[in-house]
Amino acid sequence: MRYVGEDPSIPLTSVREWATNSKLFRHVGQLQLFVGRGWGHMNNTQDERDRWLMIQAKSENHVPVVMYGLKLWWGNGCEETNLFLAKYSTSQKNWRGRSFTKTHYASDFVSAHAAICTALEALSRQPEMTVTVYDNAGFWEKRQVTELVKELDGWNEYLERASKLLRNRFHHSKIRD
Repeated sequence: MRYVGEDPSIPLTSVREWATNSKLFRHVGQLQLFVGRGWGHMNNTQDERDRWLMIQAKSENHVPVVMYGLKLWWGNGCEETNLFLAKYSTSQKNWRGRSFTKTHYASDFVSAHAAICTALEALSRQPEMTVTVYDNAGFWEKRQVTELVKELDGWNEYLERASKLLRNRFHHSKIRD
């Protein structure tokens, strides 16, 4: 993601409002502001809840000097989606961020995956905002639910085969489906 505007809280606040009204997410967090290089050290319980956001914000071992972050959680089995815009030096002109979310084990994979893609689409519609998405399921590009389900079925078949190979290889009764 890249934002060329002055105030990155504007597009993230807009997406937060959209996500809250859409009712697609079980939890929509508050927009958070992190300032200074020391915020990445996890000193207390609040920081612990932000650990995944902060890990994703690190860029090639550089910690942002300032960052706005928003956390969305679709629901059971789905990782939290972290949307953030950061500056990694005081001389950096544009705000940037990148993140990923694992939806494969969501209780309703199709709904979770579609909701996250829709949130990213809402963010991409914000003025001065550029969003590039790599979706290994291909849904972002095609928006075809049937193709998304086929992709999931292929992953599940692969995992089932791998599980059987491991069970056969190690003859271990504690390895279960």
